[in-house]
Amino acid sequence: MLNFKHHIPTIIYFGKGQVCALEEELKNRAKKLLIVTGQGSVKRCGIFDDVIKEVKKAGVAFVELSGIQPNPRLKSVYKGIEICKEESVDFILAVGGGSVIDASKAIAAGVNYDGDVWDFFENDISPAEALPVATVLTLAATGSEMNGNAVITREDTQRKLALCSPLIRPVFSILDAEYTYTVNRYHTAAGVADIMVHIFEQYFSHTPSAYVQDRVAEALLKVCIHYGPIVCEKPRNYDARANILWAGSMALNDLGENRDSDRFSVS
Repeated sequence: MLNFKHHIPTIIYFGKGQVCALEEELKNRAKKLLIVTGQGSVKRCGIFDDVIKEVKKAGVAFVELSGIQPNPRLKSVYKGIEICKEESVDFILAVGGGSVIDASKAIAAGVNYDGDVWDFFENDISPAEALPVATVLTLAATGSEMNGNAVITREDTQRKLALCSPLIRPVFSILDAEYTYTVNRYHTAAGVADIMVHIFEQYFSHTPSAYVQDRVAEALLKVCIHYGPIVCEKPRNYDARANILWAGSMALNDLGENRDSDRFSVS
C-alpha cells in the first residue's frame, strides 16, 4: 500500500428535500452566484425552480449560464469566466450532472488567472486559486460532485483534457435521488457503466497490498450490479436511485484509490 494524504472536505447533503440546505450554505458563503445549467432539463422538471427559491431565501444575487453541453466545451468555460468577471461573481453553483459541474470547475479555476484557462489542461500547471464551487446533482455518473477533477473539450482541436486540483473540489454538494427520477433509461444505464469503469480503473491498478481499497471497490461494484437493472426498470424507485447516486460519489472521490492521493484521477 502506498503512502497517502486523505482529505475530502466536500460537505454532502444527501436525501429527500436537501435542497433546503442551500439557503443557509449560500447565506454564509456567497454574495453573487453564477448558476450553471445544461440544456434545459433542470428547468423543465422543476429542479431549477427549487434551487432559485432557496437562493432567493438566502438573499443572494445571481446570474445564469445555461446550455452546457455533454462533454463540456471550452467556449462555454470562456463565456462563464467572462460573466464572472463582468458581474463580480464570488461563488459558482452547478445544477446538473458531471458536464455542468466540470464546466463550473474550469470556470472557477480561470476567473482569477491572468492567462488562458486552457493552460491548466494543456501545460500541466495547477491553478493558484479558484472560486468556490457547489453542486446540486441530477445524474449519478462521474463523481464530479465530490472530487477535484474536470474534463473539458477544446472544439478547434477536438482535444479532451483534464484539470486535476484540490482547489476545484466542491465545497458542498446536494444529492437528492428524487432529482434523478427523470433521467431516461439510456443515460441511467450509461451513468452506472461510468461508475463501474471508475471502480475498475482503480481496482486493477498495480499497487500491491491495497486490501481495504479493493474491498471497498468490490462493495461498490456489487451495488451497481444489484441496483443498476432495478433503476433502469423502475426509475422512480428511491432506494435504487439513492444507492446508485451514492455509489457514484464513492467511486471517484479518493476514498478507494490504490494510489497516492496526491495524484488525481481523470473523471
